[in-house]
Amino acid sequence: MRKLPPLNAVRAFEAAARHESFTAAANELCVTVTAISHQVRQLEAILGRKLFERSGRAVVLTAEGHAVFPLLRDGFDVWRARLPRSSRRPTAMRSPYPPHGPSPSAG
Repeated sequence: MRKLPPLNAVRAFEAAARHESFTAAANELCVTVTAISHQVRQLEAILGRKLFERSGRAVVLTAEGHAVFPLLRDGFDVWRARLPRSSRRPTAMRSPYPPHGPSPSAG
């Protein structure tokens, strides 16, 4: 079996690189900035390469980050384009009960 980096780490890096911001990536992925930072560090450790230069709250892609980012961005774009349209939008779960719960006679 292929050994790939964790998808969450890859998604965190791709979003952070695209936005050039850990904060914007965290907002997009509905996680904390700390979670993005940990995921990116995990990916950096797995790859053995530094992907971002960190300076206070600012993050800038390194040369390695610039090399990796287009591969992931383009891969996600191809994947999204090939998904059937119906699977691109989240669907609401439907309750088996009427809007006001089960009727009194049901019980």
